[in-house]
Amino acid sequence: LIRKIDPTGNVTIFAGQAGVQGAENGVGTTASFYVPTGLVTDPSGNVYVADRGNNLIREITPNGIVSTFAGGGTAPGTNGPATIASFNIPTGIALDSSGNFYVADYLSDLVREITPGGFVSTIAGQLFVQGSANGPGNTATFNELMGVAIDSTGNIYLADYTNNLIRKITIN
Repeated sequence: LIRKIDPTGNVTIFAGQAGVQGAENGVGTTASFYVPTGLVTDPSGNVYVADRGNNLIREITPNGIVSTFAGGGTAPGTNGPATIASFNIPTGIALDSSGNFYVADYLSDLVREITPGGFVSTIAGQLFVQGSANGPGNTATFNELMGVAIDSTGNIYLADYTNNLIRKITIN
């Protein structure tokens, strides 16, 4: 479920069904999720969800319309257009001021970027290579990324779960 808490403290179901696992797109409670883990909102009020169990990034409009935003490919770590790209347990998602999304891809050990044009690419890490090496792009290694956040200058921070580290990526 994705629940909504209004300013007065009222809690309602925004999207999804209690006790129902799935990847159904639809409106409000006709949609389903499978272990939603992270979310972020854009300036227009759309909510983007890291749907961990489905290996998808889902979008929910302010009216509660749920659709698949990215994911659906068959091989973990595949880059490309959002409908072809694939994730392997996305756990965290953040949005920068330019409209780029950053995804912590837990089992792939990758940091993924989704551009405003809908293209998914790997910006750091090595597919299925676990470690704690620092360095640019694909020389860095991670071990089960969880959360992701972005500061006001565009730096990306990641919770590197199994390494017990907070990692920083500087975007130039």
